[in-house]
Amino acid sequence: MSAEVSIEHLSKFYGKNNALYNLNFKISPNEIVGVLGPNGAGKSTLFRILCGIIPASEGKIYINHLPLTTHRDSLKSMIGYMPEHYTLPNAMRVEEFLQAQACLKQVKNVKKTVQEVMEICDLHRTATQKLIGTLSHGTKQRVGIADAILNDPQLVILDEPSVGLDPQQVENFRLIIQRISSRSTVIMATHILPEIESICNHLLIVHQGQLVGDGTFQSLYAKTFPNKRYQLKMLHAIDAIKSVLNASPFGIQCDSVVLHEDATECTFEYANADSHFESELIAWLLTNGYKVQQFSEVPPNLNHLFFKMTQFPWKS
Repeated sequence: MSAEVSIEHLSKFYGKNNALYNLNFKISPNEIVGVLGPNGAGKSTLFRILCGIIPASEGKIYINHLPLTTHRDSLKSMIGYMPEHYTLPNAMRVEEFLQAQACLKQVKNVKKTVQEVMEICDLHRTATQKLIGTLSHGTKQRVGIADAILNDPQLVILDEPSVGLDPQQVENFRLIIQRISSRSTVIMATHILPEIESICNHLLIVHQGQLVGDGTFQSLYAKTFPNKRYQLKMLHAIDAIKSVLNASPFGIQCDSVVLHEDATECTFEYANADSHFESELIAWLLTNGYKVQQFSEVPPNLNHLFFKMTQFPWKS
């Protein structure tokens, strides 16, 4: 069984500073939720509140329809948490450490459970009897995830679990998350945007303590980028390309302009782009003697969405 989570008007204040302010969202069972935000946005604070480590200043948290404030102990036993800065005992062997953690968490069948989580996290093959201090960073991260799921949690919360991983380790991490999501709801934060896009099916974007995005990738793309975006490369100077596009019959305003060695690249959004727009613009430019090197539509991706919703300049 996996958990359902509901957050209502959640805020966390430190004096006059708002670490989180008026967050509202819902997470369905078995979802893999990616939480994005710049450093200091409030992601770790949110996770610590969800785990019952620190209290919220305002608002309500329901896990499986039970309020966290009045069912803290029983709900905490249903949650597996891996913090961003996770310290492991270097002098212990992997299996020994996980068995000790299982005992602390009052797991019923310690040996069987440890074997299961080591299998899920691909530790049997690589690290069963190794000292933790001798492990690579990626393997240590897998030990941390194994620890988080020892109690067969309905909700797994992972704070930057993939930081510092190489491409092969990232791919292994994706497989582990998919295995975990078959039995648990997963909430994770990471700065590796392609990873979020490939693993998660629900996205939360936090900026300056506020929730600025909540939904599927498709719904957030459609809401944030209602108009088509284009990228045009021309053999003209920056000021010239701006003037040319603005003077065209379409009155185009460049959002960003980048000067390359061989051309100038302009990115723009056009609200009334019908099926003839691209060919008509190219025809007008060529007819008027302008040298077009490249022209194409630029579909938005998670990078664009993140920059747009956290108020950084949008770049292609």
